[in-house]
Amino acid sequence: VIGFKTKKGEIVHAKVASSFISFDQAAINMKELGNDNFDTLVQKGKDVWNEHLSKIEVEGGDLDQYRTFYSCFYRSLLFPRKFYEIDANGQVVHYSPYNGQVLPGYMYTDTGFWDTFRCLFPLLNLAYPSVNKEIQEGLVNTYKESGFFPEWASPGHRGCMVGNNSASVLVDAYMKGVKVDDLKTLYEGLLHGTKNVHPEVSSTGRLGYEYYNKLGYVPCDVKIHENAARTLEYAYDDWCISIFAEAMSDFESKAKYERFAKAYEFYFDKSIRFMRGLDSKGEWRTPFNPETGELMLGNIVISKERAKEQAEEYGHSVEREFAFLIAHSMLHLLGYDHMEKEDEVVMFGLQDEILNELEILR
Repeated sequence: VIGFKTKKGEIVHAKVASSFISFDQAAINMKELGNDNFDTLVQKGKDVWNEHLSKIEVEGGDLDQYRTFYSCFYRSLLFPRKFYEIDANGQVVHYSPYNGQVLPGYMYTDTGFWDTFRCLFPLLNLAYPSVNKEIQEGLVNTYKESGFFPEWASPGHRGCMVGNNSASVLVDAYMKGVKVDDLKTLYEGLLHGTKNVHPEVSSTGRLGYEYYNKLGYVPCDVKIHENAARTLEYAYDDWCISIFAEAMSDFESKAKYERFAKAYEFYFDKSIRFMRGLDSKGEWRTPFNPETGELMLGNIVISKERAKEQAEEYGHSVEREFAFLIAHSMLHLLGYDHMEKEDEVVMFGLQDEILNELEILR
């Protein structure tokens, strides 16, 4: 505990630095503040935030809308958090939460990829590619240090959410020109994650990969919760991997993961027009009634007595969203096979009919 003996009204300014590595490194980190006084540092902080928030300029709205936009934009830039430091030789180093060593290179933490792969990381690729390059290098370092890409780093692997969405984050960055230096290791890590699960943190890697790789889905009767959600996430992640495989001229793997990417088709039950879990024999999970009762779970209204069962199957997945967001393929699943490729414009005319089929507007 540190205290200061002060007079009434006296202001104490204290410079504080920390390090994940050592006290000596903390002293080095302190030099970042230089000899600037408090007011100068406050202004420099404002200038840095203004620089970052000026990446996007909006117009046409009112003051409240501007405040809402830039408040959200500010929060979107708080994480991932830098977990690397600059040593006495000016080199980038980090403490590894994965093996306890101090190692060269970048590291970021305190972020989960479930959902941020859809929104935050595409933003970083477009607006902050140099920062995201560091983040991507940190992901490769995580694989080197732990044997897996992170899915929810806090600061090391954390058991939270489903999916193998590090694949999406890494491939999206590559396809948008944000490329790590060691592409061989990146690709190795992507493929490793499709056939392994972390021995202690089951949300890292792929829980249920044995079933998914054999059957094309994770069954609902093998005591793996959120099995339908996992399969739908894995299918999208496999599509991402197929794209990267093509970029690596690995056309055999491209074809393999393209096939797995269609796993969502297993789950579409035409009789009820919902994604629906399957057991290990390929039979629909029964009973299945997503539209009765009074408890809302992930935008699906279900009965209280079914809540636990449905949570085991879907968790935070949203059957409606999955069904709607793959609209082009949904035309096939809903029976619009008569459409010719040149008539794709008809899709827009079918919008209301598709919505009614999926009962989204109810």
